[in-house]
Amino acid sequence: MIWGAISYGKKYPLVKIDLNGSTFNGQRYSNEILRPHLSKHLNYLRRYGQRHAQAVEDGAKLHWNKSLQSERAKMRISNLPHPPYSPDLNPIENMWAMLKCRIRKRSRIPTSEDELWEAIQQAWESIPVETVNRLINGMPRRAQKVKQAKGFSTSY
Repeated sequence: MIWGAISYGKKYPLVKIDLNGSTFNGQRYSNEILRPHLSKHLNYLRRYGQRHAQAVEDGAKLHWNKSLQSERAKMRISNLPHPPYSPDLNPIENMWAMLKCRIRKRSRIPTSEDELWEAIQQAWESIPVETVNRLINGMPRRAQKVKQAKGFSTSY
């Protein structure tokens, strides 16, 4: 499993989560993502003037676990409210799509987990930060399109 984060002007390093046959539950999410990564990224943004930095997560049940909600509050992590299954309102979904496309277009498809991880990292690094900025700048337009579509999917 891979976790990634973006903000205006920045792509954060990807995080590889080894499941090793175990369940990725709220406690693991807190220990392996919230504390070491997401809270650090949001604190970085706050330090550089973005006082109201918020996370945008998808509708996975894991993200809305009650114990995680109190953990987020302790770390001052607030989530941007949005419909639970709204990839149109989450620019990281576009990043994942670009990443997959770049990996599929490789002349040699990865044949091991290590090769795949390397390919994922290379594809992530090849996406310019200007693309991230364009995705984020497009959010008001996306929100309007989702509103017009009454919450149904759009062309994004």
